[in-house]
Amino acid sequence: MSDELKEGLNVGEKNKKQVCLDLKSGSFFYKGKRLKTDIRSKYKFSDLIAIILIFKDILFHVKPSADGSSRLSFFLRKIKNPNNQIFEVNINYPLKFVFNKNGGLGIISVRRFEPIVFKYITSQHGEIMIDIGANVGAYSILSCHNFQKIIAVEPGKESLDILQQNISLNNINNITVIPKAVTNKKGFVKLYKASALVNYSIENKSESYLEVPTITLDELLQNFSIIDLVKIDVEGAELEVIRSGLELIDRVKNLIIEVRQKYEDEIISLLSEKGFQCYCLEFRKDIKEKNLLFVNVKNNQ
Repeated sequence: MSDELKEGLNVGEKNKKQVCLDLKSGSFFYKGKRLKTDIRSKYKFSDLIAIILIFKDILFHVKPSADGSSRLSFFLRKIKNPNNQIFEVNINYPLKFVFNKNGGLGIISVRRFEPIVFKYITSQHGEIMIDIGANVGAYSILSCHNFQKIIAVEPGKESLDILQQNISLNNINNITVIPKAVTNKKGFVKLYKASALVNYSIENKSESYLEVPTITLDELLQNFSIIDLVKIDVEGAELEVIRSGLELIDRVKNLIIEVRQKYEDEIISLLSEKGFQCYCLEFRKDIKEKNLLFVNVKNNQ
């Protein structure tokens, strides 16, 4: 056990409340550089910067797959043709992705909107990764060379369609897709579509929804003795996901969770009781949301 992890647990015990440490207090690196917590106080401004960087990425790293036309056709085709268009991009390695009227930019945008999460996930290696809220497959596809097996969990119809096409386009054979919502409710739940494209939630209600089958986190974990990484991004349902996996969650080495502030204390408390130390990857002050890293002290000795 590292001195940083011991220190974090001791602080939590002394204060009778678990704490969430800054990344600089641990040994976390990306391409030889220590990771530091990204704190954004002006969320809209940081979004604008991210959009500018995405535009730059498209100009320099994206091209149509079927012909040699200009990269600007990426934007023009969205307006003129709402059907599936296939493009090529080189981020960590060359790959293809689907872009249509429902979206599909996730593979390009994650490293700009979630820079520290992207760096951490793509720096990890192991046998098993579980991606809960896989959306169009950005983290699963960008990590497919780093893990022997990836479980991509995504119940939303439009994002699920793009996810499956992206896997097929790149001939990836180590990603298993589970089209279910992770919750402690058995049977079916209402999955609401957000105003943003290919975003869904069982917590944030809207007029547009579909009923989808459910699965618990414990059911996802039960077939593996050790899970190297679990990523959870479920638009406000993260506490439900954690509660559905408390029996077997100590099999997980590392968790990355997008957490709403109202659930933060309870999630940290539940996971600290299971032996996890919390670190803050990203903090978006304006919308009171954090991306938290939970390290299983026992499984990382």
